[in-house]
Amino acid sequence: MTNSNSETRLSEHDQRNQQLRRIALASFIFLICAATLVIVLLQMSGYAGTMEDTQLGFNAEVIRNYFSLMSPTDMGLFITANIVDYLFMLCYGLFFFSAARLISWNYKGGLPKRIGLSLAWAGVIAAVLDGLENVFLLSMAADPVGFAGWFAIAHSSFAFAKFLFMYAAMAWTMVGFVVNRTPLATHLMARQIV
Repeated sequence: MTNSNSETRLSEHDQRNQQLRRIALASFIFLICAATLVIVLLQMSGYAGTMEDTQLGFNAEVIRNYFSLMSPTDMGLFITANIVDYLFMLCYGLFFFSAARLISWNYKGGLPKRIGLSLAWAGVIAAVLDGLENVFLLSMAADPVGFAGWFAIAHSSFAFAKFLFMYAAMAWTMVGFVVNRTPLATHLMARQIV
């Protein structure tokens, strides 16, 4: 009876891992496609702003200046790029969530597993913050010259928070992947370090 229960748990674990692998792979492929489309649309729009002076600039005048250089057609492409960006957000949120959970389930228990399962949500939180950031960016693009200055502050605040969570998700995913592939880590995790 005990052997049957452990086989059932193992089978459920394998099925869950297989599902997570599929989600991670599909979301990774789609995030590459979505990111490429966003980059192409942004380049076609001629938007000259950089991450430092717009996303993390907290400065409405700088953003207004970049918007003033754009034609209505360019602004339309810019808005389209930022709408397509929502697909990218969905994909990277799913990727980081599934990859971090997949990696975390390789741990037998203890603190590393709890940290990893918690950090799986960091990618989802980053995507939500990115979506809120884009709400303010699209609001500014709707009135490129007359938007309220606090929109730029809100935009940059959400961008800053997004990057913190995104980098936490990236770090856990990369470190967890490497650690799970080394013989020493496999030995230590088998001993269930707490």
